[in-house]
Amino acid sequence: MCQNLLSGINNVEVIRNSLLTSSEQLKKEEEIIEKLNEKNLQARNFIHALLDKMCEFEKHAENGNEVSRTLQASVEDIRECVSDINRLANQTDLLAINSAIEAARVGTMGRGFTVLSKEVKCLAEEVKNQSAKIEKITNDIKKSADQVSDNGTTVIRAHVIVRQEVNEACEALEEVIKRSARMQSVIRFISRQQFLNTVKLDHIVWKQQVYSLLFNKDKKGKVNTHHECRLGKWYYEGEGHALFVGNEKFRQLERPHAEVHNSGRAALTAFCQNDVTAMADFLEKIEQASSQVILIIDCLIEQIAPDYIA
Repeated sequence: MCQNLLSGINNVEVIRNSLLTSSEQLKKEEEIIEKLNEKNLQARNFIHALLDKMCEFEKHAENGNEVSRTLQASVEDIRECVSDINRLANQTDLLAINSAIEAARVGTMGRGFTVLSKEVKCLAEEVKNQSAKIEKITNDIKKSADQVSDNGTTVIRAHVIVRQEVNEACEALEEVIKRSARMQSVIRFISRQQFLNTVKLDHIVWKQQVYSLLFNKDKKGKVNTHHECRLGKWYYEGEGHALFVGNEKFRQLERPHAEVHNSGRAALTAFCQNDVTAMADFLEKIEQASSQVILIIDCLIEQIAPDYIA
């Protein structure tokens, strides 16, 4: 029965590895959204620059031809950004599919994936709709700029139209930027959530290693310290310290986490010394401390969850 139990826990390791893979994949997908945000901001900067040029246009209406060439150059810059935005929007469509698959695959351990799938789908649709709107507006701007170049008598009238269209393009792009930022925060949270869920499963796998060594009477086997495991590296050297600096729950995590590892190593030592009573005491401490670690990690997940997920 014990052998079957230990063998069955191997399935937990498979799930752990699956969650870790999901977390790593989400980080890559976050990079895609980051690139999309960069292009959105770049396009916004071009539009604001275009608005500045429109102010110059008002002051120097007599130089209509020169200004119209500047407008046309700015329109081309915006078009290039819109093209990049459309390309990245197509990539976000794939995120929606991947998120739906992950939601079905990891079940309750990936509760945020359902939200992620909906958010990604909304983002992709919003980006495509707004970029199409921006593209149409820039085409209209180009026509107006051409009119300025071709017909000096329509300079002022064309200027009013262009300014209105530029403002509309700016508003549409601001909506895309807002949606992209929300999407990025969702992906960042779920990536962290998946990592912390992986760490919880790490504890089960780690305890299985201790029990397996005891069951197989392996007196030479060893297990790592709380500084060497995935959670320890995250806590002392990685993102955890930067993310939760000053957080009380994060500070409380160190003691039970250290106790899990120290008790496990002590149990193995007691076994080597044939002290069964001490071994049993240390094993009980492992279970108690491990439960505290998992509860604290759940609290940390709740604290980093955006309001629309929490």
